[in-house]
Amino acid sequence: SRNSEDYKFSRGTDAFPSVGDSVILPTDSQLKAIIESGDRRHVEIGESPLANNAKIAVDPDRLFGRHIAVLGNTGSGKSCSVAGLIQWSIDAAKRHNSSPNSRFVILDPNGEYSRAFGAGTNYNGTVLRVETEDQAAKLKVPSWLWNSSEWAAFTQASPR
Repeated sequence: SRNSEDYKFSRGTDAFPSVGDSVILPTDSQLKAIIESGDRRHVEIGESPLANNAKIAVDPDRLFGRHIAVLGNTGSGKSCSVAGLIQWSIDAAKRHNSSPNSRFVILDPNGEYSRAFGAGTNYNGTVLRVETEDQAAKLKVPSWLWNSSEWAAFTQASPR
């Protein structure tokens, strides 16, 4: 009975299996060691009940340094998960630096994130809106930033 601290997971393989080779399933301790591997994974996002309650953590540089997709059915918690990832990343950055220089741009057509990042939250960000009746600042895009399609759409008159 080995402790999960005895296992060191390294990516890659020395030999590839052939069709028909036997498969050995990892023990709970081995699976936990695999899931918790990685030196730069310092933003904890949950636990895996399927892997001996291993802590699931991510490296924010790798996560936010490329495109990601969060997919799921309506009401499955996609927005909450994205808001949590950003909030947990900001919290982790604040533990390393009291005033981190983090920037997140969230395009939010349904207005779901203003409660998570707007005024009065621990993650007070600037909320800009295209159309608004409340006190939020209106988003202004300078004309020099427009591309040719946006100029064409702007200059074509509508029948109304």
